[in-house]
Amino acid sequence: IEKVQNETALLESKCDTCPLDTFSMSNSRNLQCTTCPAGSTTEGEIGSTYCVQMELNLLSPGILVMGYVFVALSWCFSLGYFVWIYRNKEHPVVSMGQIEFLTLFCLGTFISSSSIIALGGEALVSEDNTMASRSCQAIPFLYSCGWVLMYSSLTAKSYRLFKVLQNSRNRIKRVEVRAKDMYYIVAVPILLVLVILVAWQLTDPIVYERRELSRDLNPITGVLTISSVGLCTNFQWKFLGPLIAVHVLLAVVTNIILWKVRDVRDRYQEQRVVAMASIYICELLLLGVPILFAVRDSSDARYIVLAGVVFLTDTGSLSLVFIPKIMYQRERAGSLTIFRKKRQMNFTSVPRKNMNPSERNVVTLEIAPPEKNLSVIEEVSNEIEKG
Repeated sequence: IEKVQNETALLESKCDTCPLDTFSMSNSRNLQCTTCPAGSTTEGEIGSTYCVQMELNLLSPGILVMGYVFVALSWCFSLGYFVWIYRNKEHPVVSMGQIEFLTLFCLGTFISSSSIIALGGEALVSEDNTMASRSCQAIPFLYSCGWVLMYSSLTAKSYRLFKVLQNSRNRIKRVEVRAKDMYYIVAVPILLVLVILVAWQLTDPIVYERRELSRDLNPITGVLTISSVGLCTNFQWKFLGPLIAVHVLLAVVTNIILWKVRDVRDRYQEQRVVAMASIYICELLLLGVPILFAVRDSSDARYIVLAGVVFLTDTGSLSLVFIPKIMYQRERAGSLTIFRKKRQMNFTSVPRKNMNPSERNVVTLEIAPPEKNLSVIEEVSNEIEKG
């Protein structure tokens, strides 16, 4: 923002210049200085012809509190579902849901929702904007890594179930697929996103800038009102494009794998809820992006839209995945069949305390012909009732 101009032509000599925070608008030999109205200054200059009042459009305290409430609620959901997972880890619904990847899903939403805190970074005109720039740079790291962790964990757990079904036969057979064999599905997308973000940070990082919106000089009061807004700038498509591509590709692959295991009962896989979550996220983005462009010059409105999209995406995805599992876990199921129709697969529940440490991350399934289903189901039901 330009400094207040000094018009020396209005002044007969240096002795006649108006002192600090006073001004004179008239070109008169009898110089009369007027004190700047409240809230305006000459920005440290003398001999000014007007005073300056800044409209910074900072986030209001109430809006920031709302954002912190969003973060607290999202963290409570993540931690609450995490506690539920480990309190019910012996239940078949949770065991078949694969504890390791459900935990990563909760961690992903926890990280993603933390980006709301970074959205609140601001700086005044006269302040160093280094910390505000750091907040801007943290936003894509937190949101992208959290979101990718959420979806890659669903991809890994779904692919693990798919591999078990693919290797199974229509006879009693033990199929072991270890969780650690699926961790690369989580690691590869995360590393890819980190490479893109680090390259962005090292070559041409996001910075916080305060942009001038308008100038309005009131001829009566002699106050020049300068309106500005603080923004995170330097979003480049050469980095945003690959990030978006990773997100979209991961969502598509997850839904494709879940479609292949759609015959498995809903209590053991998330095909329907993940499809609903994907549609839900798309609807939020289709609604939020146009609104964001419409209100980009308003700090409060922009923050509400961004924080709302992040909060609704995270809590909505958590609820869609975990609420059905909680409902299934509380049911007194008369049957633990895994397939909805045609052939049936039964989960053999073995208490984790009776397993060797090397076996605790193994999914054990028994594929039984129809005539053997009843005895296997009764055995599993008895084991659950005992423990």
